[in-house]
Amino acid sequence: MPQTLGLARLVREPSSVPSDLEGLRAQIDHLDHSLLDLIEQRLSACIAIAALKANDASGTLKFRPRRETEIIGRLVGRADRASPQLVTHVWRELMAHCLQAQARTDLVLCASRSPHGLKERVRERLGRAANAQWVATPAEALDIARQREVVAAIEYSPLDPWWTALRRSDLTAFDLIREESGRLVAIIVGRVGRDDVAEGPQLRVLTEGELEIRRARGETLEPISANGELRLCLTSQEEASR
Repeated sequence: MPQTLGLARLVREPSSVPSDLEGLRAQIDHLDHSLLDLIEQRLSACIAIAALKANDASGTLKFRPRRETEIIGRLVGRADRASPQLVTHVWRELMAHCLQAQARTDLVLCASRSPHGLKERVRERLGRAANAQWVATPAEALDIARQREVVAAIEYSPLDPWWTALRRSDLTAFDLIREESGRLVAIIVGRVGRDDVAEGPQLRVLTEGELEIRRARGETLEPISANGELRLCLTSQEEASR
């Protein structure tokens, strides 16, 4: 199996680049084989991690959004010719398949207005490795997410207060799907620990009194929906990182 050091040397040393077409194609073939070998090694490492965590009784998913975001950010910063879009796409898909190697993790979708658009946006965010299942109601999606190794993407509407179920729940709203305009399209939830949620604006379900207390302490919280005394609030980037 080719060594990682050999692959790095082949890529970075100008003197190793052939000058003829056939030589360049042969080098690309060799690089493809080396890349596949490294992917196989990564999959093996992920399976080994799953074995070490086999007795984990936390009840949380194997999925770690914060770590995935940190990996992509580090690699984007390290890349030279590869664009941020290329790095993000490749590693999203790679990590999605590595997650499946650790534990089958399904995707549950619930949307009424634009189901195809939601599915594509969620696939862009989470990769295409997971099996997708459609359900009719947010309550059904949340129930499945509580019981199985599942990530649920549920369409957001100011008129549907399904989010109130997150007030007292072992489920965490750990990611947001938005349109290019910034409009919130869906909320992604699952049994993800708070420490595993990626940095960035996050959702909180608060009572009106709790919202007033937090604002009095100087926290920046934007209510985006209301149901009775409950408010669905979006934190700022700074508050989410506290």
